[in-house]
Amino acid sequence: MSSAAERLAQLARTLLSATQAGTVRWQKTDREDAFAFQGSAASVIVQTRDRDGTMPYELVLLDASGSTVESIVSHYRLDPEHSYQSEAWSSDLRSLWQEARVQALHIDELVDGIIGNIEKDLEGSGPGTSDS
Repeated sequence: MSSAAERLAQLARTLLSATQAGTVRWQKTDREDAFAFQGSAASVIVQTRDRDGTMPYELVLLDASGSTVESIVSHYRLDPEHSYQSEAWSSDLRSLWQEARVQALHIDELVDGIIGNIEKDLEGSGPGTSDS
């Protein structure tokens, strides 16, 4: 049987794939660095543990009442040779946090809107136009 950490790592990979495919919708939370996905029986929060937008990232599984059931953290651990190694799921958690952030904050839509405004302004001020 798989450990809880392995199952949550699998959940992170599944959420990352679904987020990239556009089938999962992330929402903002009361924390600037935390984003939530609400499932039918449970929810998930992906956040930065230090609240600074950088590693370590954390995936938290919540039950229907909002209580924390389990979590995993992307961090470096000391191996037997006394060097630090990243957990196997660290890259997936980082990517999931980045994708959830872009989606929850509507970053792509905001950037597209600004680019559209700039392009429209540039077209309006091209050769042969008058600004009087």
